[in-house]
Amino acid sequence: MYGVPNTIDDLMKHRLVLQVADEAAANEAFASIFPGFEQRDLIAMTTNVSSANYWAVAHGAGIGVFPTYASALGGKMIPLEVELKWSYDIWLSYHATTGRIPRVRHMIDWLVEAFNPGKYPWFKDEFIHPRQLKTVYMGEPLTHLFGGFPMEGRQD
Repeated sequence: MYGVPNTIDDLMKHRLVLQVADEAAANEAFASIFPGFEQRDLIAMTTNVSSANYWAVAHGAGIGVFPTYASALGGKMIPLEVELKWSYDIWLSYHATTGRIPRVRHMIDWLVEAFNPGKYPWFKDEFIHPRQLKTVYMGEPLTHLFGGFPMEGRQD
């Protein structure tokens, strides 16, 4: 349509897909990237489901913003060279006494491992470009990460 975008101004000529959810802070990000524009002016599609957002972009609905590892999930994702980088802090909070319940402890341990920067380098503080993913991550395919909470070893 308008070529590969290289700047924020170039992005405004394309169809954009946006995930709107509290944890993604999409509304604030949109306002900071496109000041003076309403979402209805530039967004072709919104969703509040990360998998729907991913597959919409992978199947050509438009351009979206994703974490570094998105290109390794199986869809046809092409990283762009638009200077849009930001990070989010990830917090896990729980009451100290609930951490002693075996099934809760199992879930806590699973979550901590799921965001382990030693195992998954895109969770480090330093930015990793999607092009670098194959050189910094030699682990198992990432599709298993989206199958849900593992039930083996669960103790009720």
